[in-house]
Amino acid sequence: MPGDDTQRLFFALWPDEGVKGLLRSLQESVSPKSGRAVVAEDLHITLAFLGSVERRLLGCVEGAAQGVSGVPPFSLKLDQLGHWPRSGILWCGPGFVPVELRALVRYLWRALMRCGFTPDDRAYTPHVTCYRRSSPISPRELLPALNWPVREFVLVRSIAGGSAPRYRIIKKWSLDS
Repeated sequence: MPGDDTQRLFFALWPDEGVKGLLRSLQESVSPKSGRAVVAEDLHITLAFLGSVERRLLGCVEGAAQGVSGVPPFSLKLDQLGHWPRSGILWCGPGFVPVELRALVRYLWRALMRCGFTPDDRAYTPHVTCYRRSSPISPRELLPALNWPVREFVLVRSIAGGSAPRYRIIKKWSLDS
């Protein structure tokens, strides 16, 4: 459990109200036999999970995000629905990852490494967690796909409590126009 001098942080894409409404509708339409829906206000795509971060590193973390440049706004097409049996996560995500999204993640990690963070060694798989502890579903294409216009990214704090963590945006950064 993080102490008072640490906070659990991650960078994410955070949907606007329109995309959030589409994701909420998707959650309602899927409704697995069992599982716990993620609260609509917390739906997101993680870019870089940092874990417990000492407060003294917050300036470096924010500086890493501020230094991201050359990534223009892009459109993300969420067209896949899947389930990971090991974690019980029912997710939606893109069948094709835009070059801009890959660049954003790469630039963030490159800058975060200067703050002492180590990138995850697993391949980056962008997704929105829709349900936790979900019963299995058959993977399928989402028709129609959900279009997410990405114009910014955020730094988020995970707050423990209740049956699942909740999230609070600390700061936002716009992508280059």
